[in-house]
Amino acid sequence: MTTRAFALCFLATCPLACLPADTRPVPGHVFVSVQRAPELAASPISFVSADGWTVDLDTALVGMGNVRFEGDLCNDYSEAGYTRLLDVNQAGPQKLGELYGLNACLLHFSVSKPADNSVLGEGVSQAQLDFMRNAQVPVTSDQGLTSAQGMALHVSGRLSKSGQVVSFDWGFSDGLRFSECKRPLGTEFESKLPLVSGETIQISISVDFRNLFQLGLDPKWTEPSSDPNAPTNENDPRAFPKLSLAQLIVDADQVTGNANGIVGVDELSAVTLPGGPPPPAAQSLADVLRLVAYPTSFRYEDTGQCSEQARSRNGGGPDF
Repeated sequence: MTTRAFALCFLATCPLACLPADTRPVPGHVFVSVQRAPELAASPISFVSADGWTVDLDTALVGMGNVRFEGDLCNDYSEAGYTRLLDVNQAGPQKLGELYGLNACLLHFSVSKPADNSVLGEGVSQAQLDFMRNAQVPVTSDQGLTSAQGMALHVSGRLSKSGQVVSFDWGFSDGLRFSECKRPLGTEFESKLPLVSGETIQISISVDFRNLFQLGLDPKWTEPSSDPNAPTNENDPRAFPKLSLAQLIVDADQVTGNANGIVGVDELSAVTLPGGPPPPAAQSLADVLRLVAYPTSFRYEDTGQCSEQARSRNGGGPDF
């Protein structure tokens, strides 16, 4: 037997005991789950907007993942650098990822178009994954109405009131990064996750679809100052006043649109909302859904805090 053949044979037969032992301390454990907001108890999701429209969701698919630790003092043992495609219409929490580490850490996660090897959540099919990755969806951008391939969030359903019914089928193609996430601690926020050897911390991320039809549900929402000279951050969702969007969405089809009972992104783009920040921030109803309502639909530990940043799916500004 040659030396090379002997080496190959040794590697093939060497038991795991040959590997060096991991002498690091036993890590702490973080289990991250995703569920619909607790206020959305009905299954499938159904709720009544502030202006009296019943919203029924037939589809509530979201791509999420890339869960990892952050922080200079964090001793991370592992990360969950994959994505999942989740059906949030399913009742109960669903696993997003598990992490192991020690010391003081912050959490990061993302919302994005799923990968071709994304883990499928409960009730999700391969056909739905293919659709989320490849469907051409109309989107708004800094260059106007265009299209993008794939989506991070897909919602479809209907609004109904007094016998009137208007349906919607929307894909949000923006990728969102949520970093430096902190749990609420009374009226403050916990500076770091205290990871202790052998102990588990449960983290819940909820998706509140009511935000797509009502601005201002975020508990941290503060309406803009009435002082015209006050500084305005055009990227801050709370630069907008609290506002119910359901009637505006219906009117986009029934009043200013083609009145075919299906509200499209082109119709939403034709509706201008007063009271928001100056250009180049959101100007149309479609912009408000894309830039404000969609990002604020994700809640970390209910009233927790994250730094949120949008990233484009097709090279320009973020899209819806």
